Amino acid sequence: MVRGTRANARPRPRRGARRAAALGTVSFLVLGVGAAAFFGLGDFLGSNGVEGAGGGRARQASSAPPADLSTALWFGTTRSRANNPQGVAWLMLLALNHSTQRAAVVYLPAHTAVEVPGRGLQAVGDAFVSGGASLLHISAENLVGVPLDDHMAVSARSAQGLFSSLGPLRVDVPGEVRRAGGAGEPLFSPGSQKLGARWLTRLLFALGAGGDDIELGPRHLAVWDSMLGRLRTLGHRVQSSTLEGALAGADAPGQVRLLSGIAAVGRDDLTLASMPASQLSTGEDELYSLHSEALTELLERALGDPELQEDKVQVQVLNGNGVPGVGAKVAERLVGNGYRIALSGNASRLDYPRTLIVTYDRSLRSQRYATRARRLLGIGEVQVASQPQGIVDLTIVVGKDFSQR
Repeated sequence: MVRGTRANARPRPRRGARRAAALGTVSFLVLGVGAAAFFGLGDFLGSNGVEGAGGGRARQASSAPPADLSTALWFGTTRSRANNPQGVAWLMLLALNHSTQRAAVVYLPAHTAVEVPGRGLQAVGDAFVSGGASLLHISAENLVGVPLDDHMAVSARSAQGLFSSLGPLRVDVPGEVRRAGGAGEPLFSPGSQKLGARWLTRLLFALGAGGDDIELGPRHLAVWDSMLGRLRTLGHRVQSSTLEGALAGADAPGQVRLLSGIAAVGRDDLTLASMPASQLSTGEDELYSLHSEALTELLERALGDPELQEDKVQVQVLNGNGVPGVGAKVAERLVGNGYRIALSGNASRLDYPRTLIVTYDRSLRSQRYATRARRLLGIGEVQVASQPQGIVDLTIVVGKDFSQR
């Protein structure tokens, strides 16, 4: 087995009719503590509304990961069926530190709860259903707190093509896998076994009788362990063009280089792990809550970088112009540059002419956060609210000027 840190993730909530109950704890936090900020800035402002803040060019709010760090999000897509659009079955975070020659492959449950910019708290995989790969990318980046260079969608067909190019793999299946539904007939027995491309693909994509995202984690890590071991053994003999053809897409060459780079690190310098998480709900609305500090520690230790990521500036984005999807466009400019979208929704009205960037104290640090956000957005008026707010560092009310650019 690959040595390194392995964290046992636990389940998180899913979408569905019972979502309100699944998100009860988080909703209470948003509505109880942040209601005034979320539904109307007026209660936070002084007698004249807001007070203008001094400008100046801001320094970066939080240090970005080093340039020699390569990252990507790989996600498995499900087939669309009647009344069931194409979705996401699983996600993997790939990271390679070229300087330390250490790498990590981390399994992310598709039903991990995250603030999907412009759409509120959802399972991260749902971002793909509602906004495609680009919204999934920014939502996953918002979740893990590490800039993601690229993403790669992997269908069952492309996974089978990838495995076919590598030949049968010996996989240490961690536990019994039963067919979902019906009598739950056994698909895989636990233990070491040699599997061809078709069965390797089923091992990745079969939900199993339990219907639990966490159940997929150990299986994925076992397959990745075997696949990376094969790539390491083949070395320069592997045909990159064959792998690229199996993955397809414009990003395939870069993703094959990343995959080969991860495989090339020593076995003792490769960490395979499940995302540290805990269960929020079960059943139809299964959701998981990320332990962000534990994930940070895991990645820092795995990649040999003691300062992989610093605290992110927590931002609330409110749609003040009524244009659908504006929250995601704001997130694209902020996430990965030291900011994290903690809350999003509609402002108290949808006719703000100008974008407002509201901070909650007059410290130099807060002003730097705000003026840097203005520079990244290319627009906005920095203002100071008269009352503090304990949930976020900044509130951005997106005005009509943002969508007119």
